[in-house]
Amino acid sequence: DTATEPVLAPIRRVLPDMGGLDFSPLVLLIGLRMLRGLLVTGATGF
Repeated sequence: DTATEPVLAPIRRVLPDMGGLDFSPLVLLIGLRMLRGLLVTGATGF
């Protein structure tokens, strides 16, 4: 938890309580995927 808590804690504060399910890792992965897509698109010029 010590490695991931600094990254996931802000996401957990924004997400509503989902009855014990933690969707913050999923949100982080989706966000990273979108960021990667933007960076690749920007780097290739398309």
